[in-house]
Amino acid sequence: MGWIAALAVLAVAIHIKLVPVLLAPILVLGAAPIAAFRSVRSLIAAAAMRSIVLAAFVLLILVPFWLWLGSSTLGFLKYHAERGLQIESVPATIALMLQPKQIVVVTHGAIDLPDSPAIAPRRGARPFWR
Repeated sequence: MGWIAALAVLAVAIHIKLVPVLLAPILVLGAAPIAAFRSVRSLIAAAAMRSIVLAAFVLLILVPFWLWLGSSTLGFLKYHAERGLQIESVPATIALMLQPKQIVVVTHGAIDLPDSPAIAPRRGARPFWR
């Protein structure tokens, strides 16, 4: 039953920083017993059970904050949807390699590549050289 503790720790990590959610498929499959890998059906059943347990842990942590703060609990998602790619990130580096002549703006407290209309210069973001 060590997999339950592992999924609980992953749920806490997801609430601290959203990136660990990328580990969920690996951890869910890694938590499956060896016997589950003998057939596709048993593997799907084991993965589904562990995915449900992970989702339950995530919701168990989220619910008290939702009851206390309401929908503003998820306000950080809006913040990140509005900002572009931070210039120091790997995705921004790839974007700059593919299209080197992009405008760079200072917005949301960082130097970003505006990757969506949400932070285009007309919305108040200013080029970093000004």
